Amino acid sequence: RLQGSVTPPLTGTSQRKKAMGDDDSKTSGSVASPSSATSITTWVKRHAHCTFRTKLIPLPASFVRYLQAEGPLVLPRTRTGHWDPVDEDDEVEWPEDDDEVLTEPEFPELEGQIARAIDRLGGVAFARLNWRSPRDASWFNGGLECTSAADVFGLLKASANDFYLDNAAAPPTLALREWWDLEPSLEFRGFVKHARLVAACQRKPDTCFNYATEDLTTFRTRLAAFFDRRLRDRAIDETGDSPLAGDSRSGDSRSFVFDVYVDTKSGKDWLIGLKDYGGHTNPLLFHEWTVVDAIADQDDGVVNGDRDSAPSAGPAAPTNPSSFELRVTVAEAAADTTTAEGDPKPPVVPSEMHSSRAPSDILDLAAAGGLDTFIDAVREQAKGNFQHDGNSSSSSDDDDDAVTTEEEGEDSAEE
Repeated sequence: RLQGSVTPPLTGTSQRKKAMGDDDSKTSGSVASPSSATSITTWVKRHAHCTFRTKLIPLPASFVRYLQAEGPLVLPRTRTGHWDPVDEDDEVEWPEDDDEVLTEPEFPELEGQIARAIDRLGGVAFARLNWRSPRDASWFNGGLECTSAADVFGLLKASANDFYLDNAAAPPTLALREWWDLEPSLEFRGFVKHARLVAACQRKPDTCFNYATEDLTTFRTRLAAFFDRRLRDRAIDETGDSPLAGDSRSGDSRSFVFDVYVDTKSGKDWLIGLKDYGGHTNPLLFHEWTVVDAIADQDDGVVNGDRDSAPSAGPAAPTNPSSFELRVTVAEAAADTTTAEGDPKPPVVPSEMHSSRAPSDILDLAAAGGLDTFIDAVREQAKGNFQHDGNSSSSSDDDDDAVTTEEEGEDSAEE
């Protein structure tokens, strides 16, 4: 179940590690496209001291057209990294139109830039574009780690995500980030409205973590300190203009969302990314943006949405760690399914990536090299059934042959 902990904090179950992901997206509200301020090309240099090392590579128009093109998945030809060609013995359904020729595009200059950037980042990188990453395509390459341009090209082309390549707010850019294995339980999303941290929640809403009370107290303190030290003062740049487009509904450009990694080992907190308040940004455990707005307005003294009713703001004071709502999922059971006010508690939120995944038993079978063997065995069994139906007086020799075929299939699986 889910619990908001303005008051008592809670408990749950730990899970496996994941890569430095990026961007849950939920279309709602009035923001049609992400703003230039939340493009990684805008904020990554400003916050270079507290985020992962990143190399930015402008994308040529030819590659943008390649990503936007519909049709069969044709991967670019590359000098380094490779994709296994079609086996001559495999049965392939070729297009009936003889005039349709699928050619492999080439982007040698971009490939060289990617190779050099990955090398400078330690040999493995996380790839994303201005606002989103291809994490829905992790099935394609067995993960999100990129060690070559071929990995980057494959993930971007296989992804079904909207990368907003036509968004005039920022030119299409590839961002290669230093690869880190992040513990999902230490990733949080903070919600800032009118330059105040009003709410936060765990960034992986489909998992219960084993948070102890003292852990949540630490997280509150560090989230508040990170916002005060790294983000609040930098929400207004040197010219007095806000670098964040923020909340178009309220007109306050000091409203935004940030994702942060609370590194308990090093004691340092890392900015994962910045996002617009509302619009396409997913409110995660708050479910709807109206919930976040209500929390913000209640804490700000707003009556019936009238901001003039709120007390005038004085100089910004340090954020009180207990002043914002922190939501986490907990594994406590069962009976207590309502809040103190008697309202039903929202369930754990399903992951939006589930639709991009394959059944685990299929993945395990493929990883063990047994998928081809399984298919061969099915074909042999079907062939044997056909022969048996055609000759009901099959001898015991046929049975011996069938047994031999299975043993040969097992031997090939072991090889």
